[in-house]
Amino acid sequence: MAALPFRCSCGTVAGELSNAPAKGTHLVCYCDSCRAGANYCGASMAAGTPLQLYLTQPEHFRITQGLDQLAPFRFSPRAITRWQARCCGVQMFSTQADPKLPIMSIVAERLANVGALGPLTCKAFVPTSGGKSRHEGKWALARSVIAALRAKLNGNWRKTQLFDVTTCQPIADVILVSKDDKRALLS
Repeated sequence: MAALPFRCSCGTVAGELSNAPAKGTHLVCYCDSCRAGANYCGASMAAGTPLQLYLTQPEHFRITQGLDQLAPFRFSPRAITRWQARCCGVQMFSTQADPKLPIMSIVAERLANVGALGPLTCKAFVPTSGGKSRHEGKWALARSVIAALRAKLNGNWRKTQLFDVTTCQPIADVILVSKDDKRALLS
């Protein structure tokens, strides 16, 4: 498949995703952290509303403009790192805090053609009665984790634009959002 373009709302941050949908997982996530992350970036996601994502490895992303506009934030020091476009405020990506675990997702609506991802293959943290959650399509998620482990072992984890691979630090200072602020984003 040809590269799939992506961009932020204003077009300042842009690039392309290669190997979709063959090398990743098209999913929706119902977890509070995904909802809080979207709301931190200006969305108005109500409880029970999932965030649609495409999960793959960083080596499949090429940011062609606006890399300097990406601002990382987390809800705790070692939590998932979410990447916001400073120019227009939208959430673009999520990565693990450590680039040696090479898992990266893009918010699906940032893609020029979400339909090119094919059908959803996974639902994560689906709420159930009794306050617990479950995952649907675990095998699709497992394939992405296995691909990430392969990338870690073969050195492809270094093919990231969002981290300095010598220090394993993000390319920009991470904003740490407080627990109180996260709670407010969920209310």
